[in-house]
Amino acid sequence: MKPQTEFVNAKPKDRNGSGGRGTMTASYDTLVQAFGKPHDRTKEGPWHSGDGKVRTEWAFKAVGTKEPLVLTIYDYKSKKPVEEVTEWSIGLRGDIEIAASFLAARLGQYCFKTHKIVLVEKRLSTCSTILMSAERSI
Repeated sequence: MKPQTEFVNAKPKDRNGSGGRGTMTASYDTLVQAFGKPHDRTKEGPWHSGDGKVRTEWAFKAVGTKEPLVLTIYDYKSKKPVEEVTEWSIGLRGDIEIAASFLAARLGQYCFKTHKIVLVEKRLSTCSTILMSAERSI
C-alpha cells in the first residue's frame, strides 16, 4: 500500500477525465459519515448533471502527487431516492493504489470486502482487468 496522500474536495472541473473505474456497496448514510455531504447534481450550478444520469456525487482530488488524481463516488443511473441508494459507481483518474488507500482510510481497513469495492485498471468494460476487490487486501 502506498503512503497516505492528502485529499481535498475537488472542484467541478477537476472531474474532467475521470470515468467509471469501479463499484461499491454502501448505504448513503455510511458514505455521508465517511466523506461528508455530497454534491447535489440535480440543482442548477457548477455541479449540475447535464444528462441527469448522476444526482449525487462526492469528488476528491489528491494534493502533491506527480500525476493528477481525482476520485468520485456517484449514483449512476439509479432510480431509487438518493438516501436509499446502496450501489455506487467509482470514478477515477490517476493512481489506483493511492485511491484505494484513500478509500481504506475513510471507510476502514476491510472496506474492499465490507463494501464489495471493485476497482479496475481502465474504464469499466467487458474486458476490464480487476486490480482490487474483496479478494485482494490493500
